[in-house]
Amino acid sequence: MTMADLVVCRAVNNVLHHLTTLGMISPEPSPFCLDAENKADLSGVIVRVADVTAAVIGFHQDPDSTQSLVLSEPVFMADASSEALAVWFRQILSAVVDHAKQYEFAQIRFLDWESQCNAMPWIARELEVAQFSARASVVGWKTTAAECLLKASHIATVRLSTADLDAPSEGPHAELSPAVGLTTDQSRNQQRYQEIACALDRILENTDDLTGLIAPNANDLMQKWSSEECTLIVAEAETGVVGLCAFAFKPSRDDGDPASGQIEYVGVCKEMQRQGIATQMLAYLCRGVSRGSDRAVEITAFADGTNLPANSFYRRFGFEPLCRGKLWYRGLDSATP
Repeated sequence: MTMADLVVCRAVNNVLHHLTTLGMISPEPSPFCLDAENKADLSGVIVRVADVTAAVIGFHQDPDSTQSLVLSEPVFMADASSEALAVWFRQILSAVVDHAKQYEFAQIRFLDWESQCNAMPWIARELEVAQFSARASVVGWKTTAAECLLKASHIATVRLSTADLDAPSEGPHAELSPAVGLTTDQSRNQQRYQEIACALDRILENTDDLTGLIAPNANDLMQKWSSEECTLIVAEAETGVVGLCAFAFKPSRDDGDPASGQIEYVGVCKEMQRQGIATQMLAYLCRGVSRGSDRAVEITAFADGTNLPANSFYRRFGFEPLCRGKLWYRGLDSATP
């Protein structure tokens, strides 16, 4: 029996169950990293060599209409040569493509961080062989809520509030989140939801983020933010909703991890830009997450590497560069082998 006969690559329903040493997984700033905080039923692909797990990658469906299968960062648990790791990664990608086609996904997305690329330069090569293409660059930023507040202006030009992200259900007994309050006036709630969605679509029409990718729409994004239990900050002027900020907050844990959060989105209507609205939303969320906390609250954000205004905005308010990466995509259609 050869070594090749001892290698098995297959999709599984619970990749965490197949990890023999969780401590070997190094923390990463990626929102798609594979770690113990992922859902217990995270699916993925594993490579086993002589009945021992050697490599793992997780995946999940992006909650939007693009039918994207999102890959985590690969985890290699065996001390092997670069050639062997590259072969395992090639097998993983092949299994992922087969899985995605079987379940009729439209595309596969993979975020390759610069630190990972430097340590494993063959990843880009294998992605290209598997017909992935790099379509966008991503920059990660990090700061604390207190540091951000020190640099934010306190001039108020818009009204700020939080809004419910779930589209109101039909029927007289539907309940909304505490952010809005409980009410049986569903027509009013539906009108409010549509008002925010229309404003978001207007903002997205003029966005420069992630050029070259399929443009998201408001319903996709709001569904995604809802699934991630984000808080949505709404900025309003006399003309209506003019700015939005989605923020995913993670409270402190009993094991000592401090509270943290990630800015999922910041956008302002084109005609209202450069009036300090994004600054006010940022200060609003920083005051909110800092309230009642005696420890620093870490905040992260990600932006398109080519979006100079967005990156300048984060730098101006005390954010420091955290990481850089590339977004790789592979489309799946009947003509793709």
